[in-house]
Amino acid sequence: MSDEKEIKRYEPYGFLLVLGMVSMLGVMLYSLYKFRQNLRAGLIAAPEPGSLVYTAAGVLVLAFVFLVLSARFSRLQRFAAGRFCLGASFACSVFFVVLQVMVLPVQRAVPDPVQQGNYFLAFLIAVHLLFALAGLVATGLMLARVFRNQQYVEAFIFSVNPPNILNMKLLIRYMGFVTVLWVAVILFLAGHVA
Repeated sequence: MSDEKEIKRYEPYGFLLVLGMVSMLGVMLYSLYKFRQNLRAGLIAAPEPGSLVYTAAGVLVLAFVFLVLSARFSRLQRFAAGRFCLGASFACSVFFVVLQVMVLPVQRAVPDPVQQGNYFLAFLIAVHLLFALAGLVATGLMLARVFRNQQYVEAFIFSVNPPNILNMKLLIRYMGFVTVLWVAVILFLAGHVA
């Protein structure tokens, strides 16, 4: 008989990540609820997200795809391709942040309902931008660690190290959540414009 029992390990970072994602979801759901309430009351007009917002959403999806490909290449021991995909994910994330900053309105506040709707869109963009910046910093840190281990043996040891595997899984989970959340917000807003 074995004294070892099958014990399920609970990862505190995974729990904290889920807790953070639930709070982000709560902020966005409450914001969209208030948007819908103000829209029905006639206080604001539904803002047109514009082509830059749609382009930014596409770039964010592309960044997530590159991140998933990076993890896959790392598991297949194709480390050069993994580094390239992680770098491409980081570059797409930076481009997403630049596009989001370009969309933010910088006009003065006026009581016009159309303008108030645009400011509501700016609030949603700014809140999501904070979430995306957290993912960008995490991706940048992972990228720096990956580029420090460029020799095959070092890259292999880095790729099979359980904390590194966990960090990549958590990063993928977080960026996937941020991507899905933004696409859902954009679809919600686009549905109210039509």
